[in-house]
Amino acid sequence: MNILLLSTSDKGGAANACVRLHQGLLAIGESSKMLVLKRTRAEEPEIHRFLTVYEPTSLFKKIKKAPRVIAFNRKRAKQTAGRPTNEMFSFFDTLHDITQHPLYEWADVINIHWVANFLDYPSFFSKNTKPVVWTLHDMLLFTGGNHYEKNFPFAAYQDLIQSNLALKKKAFANQNFTIVCPSNWLHQAAKAQQGLYPKAQHRLIPYGLQTEAFVPQDQAAARALFDIPVAQKIILFVAASADSLRKGINHLIDALPYLKNQNIGIAIMGSNVEKLNIDFPHIYPLGYINDIHKIAAAYAAADVFVIPSIEDNLPNTVIESLCCGTPVVGFDIGGIPDMVIPGKNGEICPTIAGKPLAETLQRALQTTYDTTWIRSNALERYGLEVQAQTYKELFEELVN
Repeated sequence: MNILLLSTSDKGGAANACVRLHQGLLAIGESSKMLVLKRTRAEEPEIHRFLTVYEPTSLFKKIKKAPRVIAFNRKRAKQTAGRPTNEMFSFFDTLHDITQHPLYEWADVINIHWVANFLDYPSFFSKNTKPVVWTLHDMLLFTGGNHYEKNFPFAAYQDLIQSNLALKKKAFANQNFTIVCPSNWLHQAAKAQQGLYPKAQHRLIPYGLQTEAFVPQDQAAARALFDIPVAQKIILFVAASADSLRKGINHLIDALPYLKNQNIGIAIMGSNVEKLNIDFPHIYPLGYINDIHKIAAAYAAADVFVIPSIEDNLPNTVIESLCCGTPVVGFDIGGIPDMVIPGKNGEICPTIAGKPLAETLQRALQTTYDTTWIRSNALERYGLEVQAQTYKELFEELVN
């Protein structure tokens, strides 16, 4: 069985989840390939870059296609001009006809992942003849262009949302694909929009992780790697962009006044830490880290990992932390309650605010957790082979 996974990129949160599934499928002997618009992982096998209209193979084709590309870019710029850009907004028509790619012909089944600005809905769904499994990493499949709802400026985008939904409804008419959600929250949200894709089926399959890379480590050695004092209690915050409002850094900052004078340090992993105005005596900016072993060491260096997101699916960071044996504190939102078992592998904060978050963090820091149990439970739920095998069975069911 030939499995083709589609992703805009091979780097980023959703892309990492796609790459991990790809690796898991290869590990259990399946024939898996990834097709991406942006390729950065030269070391990974069978990740192929889609040759776009922006980079034709000959000078003649470049000249021939240039007017179309220029017109398309101008159209996009005009459509979004003057609108707020604090949250991502996507369209569903692109210049990329994936059905014309040789890997599309090679595939027996197509597994779509995060494909913003890559998948062209009109051409793909009018020409597709293959079984499709669509793995959701956010809400984009059933919205008019917003990836999440919290803090999105809906009023400024209403005209684009309506036209996007009309395009999507036409593309999805009579399309019988299978929607896979990693979290109960997204699973229920997708099912609630069944009218947009009336023939779609739904499955709930959590993410998987390379558990051999994320393992418990000696905390003192991990802290020495980042020059973090051994004597302090350390709370770790992780986000690709540390200043992301959806990831809730503002709520962590609001919690800090209640954590002062308690020999607590805050380690922050991610870019844009310098943009944060944090008044706290012990802040350890780790920066953006690519190395998977160094990322695992950051979790090992922490006593607690905090994820104060206000909207999230099934964050890879939580799985990574649990596999490292580090307990997790988060709000009662999205997929966090799927993952955190209060008193066993972390704590759930019932109210999205600074003081309750501080109180929950204090409780977690005062609790003795069984690191071995935290990891073993995570392996049972989020082992990469478990996820890959479940997807394999789904693919076989659809192909056969």
